[in-house]
Formats: sequence, C-alpha cells, structure tokens
Amino acid sequence: MPLVCFPYAGGTPSVFHRWARPLGTGVRVAPLLLPGRGLRLAEEPFTSMVPLVDAVTDALTDQGLDADCAFFGHSMGAVLAYEVACALRERGRPGPRGL
Repeated sequence: MPLVCFPYAGGTPSVFHRWARPLGTGVRVAPLLLPGRGLRLAEEPFTSMVPLVDAVTDALTDQGLDADCAFFGHSMGAVLAYEVACALRERGRPGPRGL
C-alpha cells in the first residue's frame, strides 16, 4: 500500500527516504515534493492552502494515489494531508484508508 508522505513547511521528500526499509515490502513510501522546494526550487511556491490542496489532489488522482493508500503528514504536512483527504471525498474519490 502506498504511504503518501506530506512534509513539514519547507521540507523535502528526503526526510522520508529512510522509512522504506523499516516499513517493509507491504508499504511503498511516496513522499511529495512541493513547488519551491528541492528539485522544484525554480517553481513558484504556493502561498495559500486552497490552490495547494487542489493541485495536490489533482496530482494524486492523476497518479492513482487517491484510493487504497494512507497519508502521513508532519506539522503543516498534516494539515495538508487532512485537507487533501477531505477534497478527495468531496470529489467522490475514496481517499486514504488511513490518515
């Protein structure tokens, strides 16, 4: 099952890379890289939550990560994970099995 990981404000996926081994083969760590961070530093970062939630929800749906998955968020990432889970439900998608 994919574990979609939402980093803290200013964080990058690198904080989650070491999780794969301890979680085992039943979990695939799928960390988000938001605009304005890491390899996406040249992209304009979001400055408000609603457009960010919409963009992440669209991206997860496009990648098939809108069902049969779990979300983990740290700090601001937890708020984003919750808002994306709510947005998926509002769109009629199953959303994560765990948050």
